[in-house]
Amino acid sequence: MKVMPDNYRLVFKIGAVKKISNCVKNTFELSVDHEDLVVDPGSLVKINVHVRPVGDFNDNVALSVNEGSINPREGKPFFEAAWELTAPKDPGDYEYHVKGASGDLIRDAKVIIRVKGAVESLCIDNISELMNAPDDYKLTEFELRDVDFDLLQLTRIRPLIKSINEARIKFTSGGTTVTLNVSNIDVDTFDQMIKYIRNSLGHVNTQAIAENAKFNVSGISVSRIKEMNKERNLVEMMKDFPIHMCFNKSNAPN
Repeated sequence: MKVMPDNYRLVFKIGAVKKISNCVKNTFELSVDHEDLVVDPGSLVKINVHVRPVGDFNDNVALSVNEGSINPREGKPFFEAAWELTAPKDPGDYEYHVKGASGDLIRDAKVIIRVKGAVESLCIDNISELMNAPDDYKLTEFELRDVDFDLLQLTRIRPLIKSINEARIKFTSGGTTVTLNVSNIDVDTFDQMIKYIRNSLGHVNTQAIAENAKFNVSGISVSRIKEMNKERNLVEMMKDFPIHMCFNKSNAPN
């Protein structure tokens, strides 16, 4: 079997052999562990700075920052430096830079510091005070103490709460006393437990007192609670309850 026709000829040409290789420039890289941080006003911010060699780079790199201090200020890669600065007191976004220099080589890394807005708080211990609260505040804490469940109607306050954070309920029927301690349960389960124990002890004669009930709140606004009050008469229902409610307004930038 013929591999090629008889009239074909093989021709070999010998020339110079060229060596092809990738050329890696000797330099360094500069980076930070966090490029975007959200912090409190006036807080101390700590950032780790990393200096890495590229290729066979082994020269000193001097570091400088446009705000705060950095230590060490120079070294041979690989090395890390601790950059510390104090966040501004005014809310907003701020840009800071760290630079690394070795001869003509200069590298730069930036960090965005987002300063939170101040949080204005309001706490009340009487539900009637709610009517004077600013409409744009939101509910952050809700706690009841020594409240008779015959007077408290969970369905009326349901939009205010997501679940029961913790509660201690004391049931009394004749000479029998039962104490129920719960934590992190949903409202429906909590309500069913109350009804079950009361029925077991004799519903008509059983008194159930919430010695303490702390709720995980929904974050509902004061304006919405005021609207609910018109529909559900919350203020009238809870006017004599020992309560503790807190509301926050955040001025943080969007």
